[in-house]
Amino acid sequence: MPDTPATDVIGRVDALLKESRRRYPDALATAGRLRESQHGRQLSWPSWCWPPMAGFHAYLTGKGVFPALELGRVTALTLWRLGRGVYVPDTEVADNAAGTLHATTSGGAAAWDRAVLLRVQDWARLPEWCCYLSFPSGFERREDVDAVLAPAGVFVHLEHDHNTGRPELRLLLDIDGTWDNLIPIPVYLDRPTLGAALADAGAVTQAVQAGHIGADVRSLAGPTRTDAVSGLIAWNVLPLALSLIDPDARFAGPTSPGTVPAPAQRHAGGLWKPAPATTQWNITYRSPGPHLKLVPTM
Repeated sequence: MPDTPATDVIGRVDALLKESRRRYPDALATAGRLRESQHGRQLSWPSWCWPPMAGFHAYLTGKGVFPALELGRVTALTLWRLGRGVYVPDTEVADNAAGTLHATTSGGAAAWDRAVLLRVQDWARLPEWCCYLSFPSGFERREDVDAVLAPAGVFVHLEHDHNTGRPELRLLLDIDGTWDNLIPIPVYLDRPTLGAALADAGAVTQAVQAGHIGADVRSLAGPTRTDAVSGLIAWNVLPLALSLIDPDARFAGPTSPGTVPAPAQRHAGGLWKPAPATTQWNITYRSPGPHLKLVPTM
């Protein structure tokens, strides 16, 4: 049988959405208008982005909110609200994804920085604008890590940096179901390895803190000790994200066989409406329909 999340997973994620709506009730409507004004204002971004986080940055600063950590939180929760999919890979799928990632390097977690990243074209197969992933109950993490390095779940979406044009895989860690412990990690997808991607992210953060907003920085020094913390976290959660784009896996939902998740589309009149409820999808290698079950004879 497919693994299922703990009974409180959907409730926990819905509570995060409720908190997001309390803090930023007009975020979805504002972002939807930006999405629809893409051509009218001669703005442009790839089809896999909905829309760039620069729009959410302007939204937050317009409210007098210092973006920092809030930018990653409000972006992910707003995008997730469009589809509200909670994804749980079967243990077999998660183990296969972990093996695929870990096989690109040697030395285990100590060599996380040499893990090879897929291209943005591969990540564009994400089933929704933003997905929430929960660890399957039987998944054994390959390293002994504490709770921060192995969170309860993670929001995953793509980002097009409007200032530099660089593609990013955005991870928002759900540590304990509280808003203040949602931790964003950006992973640049135009770099070949996880170490190079996070070193760039660290260098960009330093440039922004120095007042160089929109700087396109490529690190030559490699990841720092601070980057290593994000690297170990990414090492542990990337198998979940990879399971979303496994070409051999399928999504099993609560409705009839053959139903699959898909990115939300605008409604009549150009409106972007939120999904009415949260849906759980299992990621599995099993085909739909009845399966042979072996029963030991007496």
